[in-house]
Amino acid sequence: MYPSRLRPRKTVTRRGFVMLKFYSVEIKRGQHAQWSSMTAPLPPRRRGRPARGAGLTEDTVLSAALALLERDRAAFSMRALARTLQVDVMSLYHYFPTKEALLDAAVLAAFAPLDEAGPSLEGEPTCAGRLERLAALYLGVVQRYPGLTLEIAAGRVPTAPVVARFDALFVQAVRPLPLTAEETQSAGQMLVDYLHGFMLGGPAAGEAWRFAVRVFAQGLRHWPPDATQDH
Repeated sequence: MYPSRLRPRKTVTRRGFVMLKFYSVEIKRGQHAQWSSMTAPLPPRRRGRPARGAGLTEDTVLSAALALLERDRAAFSMRALARTLQVDVMSLYHYFPTKEALLDAAVLAAFAPLDEAGPSLEGEPTCAGRLERLAALYLGVVQRYPGLTLEIAAGRVPTAPVVARFDALFVQAVRPLPLTAEETQSAGQMLVDYLHGFMLGGPAAGEAWRFAVRVFAQGLRHWPPDATQDH
């Protein structure tokens, strides 16, 4: 197995190191026999949690996750995100225990502008004005994150907290119109569906959504329609 001039000897030290000693004979140079040794310690077992990665924070993880969803949402995974951030995948699990938990947090981060919408709606005296402000905030998010919006529309991303927040803001926007709870919920879903569709139209659609929201608000003001009138 070994050349005749290279004979190994194997010993084990008290600390568990494996010592390999090679007896090397330099025939051509006429040198005296020499001992050369190589110490190969057994790899130590890593204890505790792995390193999180240089500069890695919850915010940087969420920002990278949202960017990856926009760039290649079909290939989104914890490993793909780790490659994007150039960190070990286990580093991500220190912040989010599962992919689902990460997606939950990413959706909340994307729709964070809705959390600050309440006071701005209160400052608007008309129902049409409040609906227009709410629609502007929501449309701003979905235009910034169209890939995430498509995942939401397809039901592949959990959105319960965002839906609850939007519903509460919509109720605030249409108050004090005489709508039932069921009618209010249906009207809110109608507005969201319209804004999703408008987003798909891209920049060419311009500001046409504002007129549509005003017409929508006018229709709510006259709801329910008078059945005695001939339309």
